[in-house]
Amino acid sequence: MSDSAQRVFLSPKAWQTLQAYFGCARVTNLLAFNGSVTRLDNDVLYVDQVFLPAQKVDAITSEVTAEARAELCEEILVKHDDKAVDLINRLKLWGVFYPGPVLELEPSKADRDCIRSALRGSDSFILHGMFNLYQDARFDLHTPEGEQESLSWAVCRGRKLAESLQLPDWSGDDNVDLAQIAAEVRAKVQAR
Repeated sequence: MSDSAQRVFLSPKAWQTLQAYFGCARVTNLLAFNGSVTRLDNDVLYVDQVFLPAQKVDAITSEVTAEARAELCEEILVKHDDKAVDLINRLKLWGVFYPGPVLELEPSKADRDCIRSALRGSDSFILHGMFNLYQDARFDLHTPEGEQESLSWAVCRGRKLAESLQLPDWSGDDNVDLAQIAAEVRAKVQAR
């Protein structure tokens, strides 16, 4: 792992999609999501797209099965044509939205164990994102060598910043179809 601190940047569209997911989900239930991450040479982790897997949720857990992850990959293959394989290979963001007044964003032991297990025998990474109702966020970077906690993060809204960071495929477009996202949340998120 690099000795320098990693920084996380979200594309405007990824940020707006997350906000729409959180707004459409019931504020009493947890919500899990994934995102495509590019790790750049300049210690930047760039999240360009986020996705919602099918899940069963309640106030303290979100269950995403292996079948749901496979369905998400199939959905990406259908919707994203020539970029699909790249997006799937970069599904390195494992995220969760905590409902209610969660002030301390802290990964659970179960989350840490699951991430360590997923990285066993790998030379890859997982970016763990945690959000709360107040739009606070925490990102931890996990690699086989260890983890960096509470990385700095921002939404990259300016073209000059995107160019200086050399963000691939950056677009200032933050338009999301709220009706489509609401339908997606209704179809994929089931209360326990």
